[in-house]
Amino acid sequence: MIAFTKKILIILSLVFLPIITSAQTIDSYNESLRTVITPANPQPNQTISITLESSLVDLSLSTITWSVDGKIVSKSRDNRKLETKLKDAGKETKILISVSSPSSGALNKEIVINPASIDLIYEANTYTPPFYKGKALPSAESSVTLLTLPKFFKKNGAAILAKDLMFTWKKDGVVDGAKSGLGKNTYTFATGRLPENTPLVEVSVLSPEEGIRGYSSLLLPTTEPQLVIYEDNPILGVNLNQAVPREGNLNGKEMSLVAYPYFFSGKNKESQSFEYTWYINNEKIIDIPKNKSTLTIRSPEGIGSSSIRVSLSNINRIFQAAASNILVKYGE
Repeated sequence: MIAFTKKILIILSLVFLPIITSAQTIDSYNESLRTVITPANPQPNQTISITLESSLVDLSLSTITWSVDGKIVSKSRDNRKLETKLKDAGKETKILISVSSPSSGALNKEIVINPASIDLIYEANTYTPPFYKGKALPSAESSVTLLTLPKFFKKNGAAILAKDLMFTWKKDGVVDGAKSGLGKNTYTFATGRLPENTPLVEVSVLSPEEGIRGYSSLLLPTTEPQLVIYEDNPILGVNLNQAVPREGNLNGKEMSLVAYPYFFSGKNKESQSFEYTWYINNEKIIDIPKNKSTLTIRSPEGIGSSSIRVSLSNINRIFQAAASNILVKYGE
């Protein structure tokens, strides 16, 4: 049987999703000219496309001049599109559009883009065994905490601290006013019961002093909880680096098996909400000691094998359940 730690690495490679982050864009008011910025949520050092539109001015007959940070980069008739690369977070890019129209005269429009990136880090409040090197993953009905790491800068280059920023949190499009406010850069929410019920969490960040805005969102799917059986050696203890194989021999007269949950909502494997059930050859074991995650099996006379099965359910979260099976051979 492959060690469970290797399986988790495969799962982890599937759960990281894109985080959408926007920049602050200040657009000078001009009802004659409109601009469309692509992508709509640009990030620092990203190349963007700006398209000029107008329903009042005939741009096809107009000479259009694009200037970036005071330098003319493009000038020609019907010159409606510009591509330019943004700077680092906190460094403004000023774009001036000058339109010379035969019918409307000279028109100007200025766009100031101040990239403000927001990193989102999630922490699933689910159980993993001691010394587990992987990341705790969210399962059905589990609690997840999001931490924002905004990269907002003042004009003098100084970083703006999270305590000075206004955070507005949304879950599935609804503003959570109780968890929004000045300095509230963390958000705790519950996942859905099924993978398709994954909530969309959004955060808008505003610097009231600098007028910089940012946006980020996260769609985090759930994973199935796991239950893995390990051997509890009376001398060496539990070896969490190697799970008991699906089929193996019982060496000696007895063996203690211990089940460890992964990604269940609980502080430890003996949480009061965890309900373990052990079976030997499909017969439920009634006489289990206080530590219900452990079962000791003994070798009977003769040659044969026994099927061992353990299941775990969270009585407070009905969609959190898992089971594991092994076949133990003896007398060989």
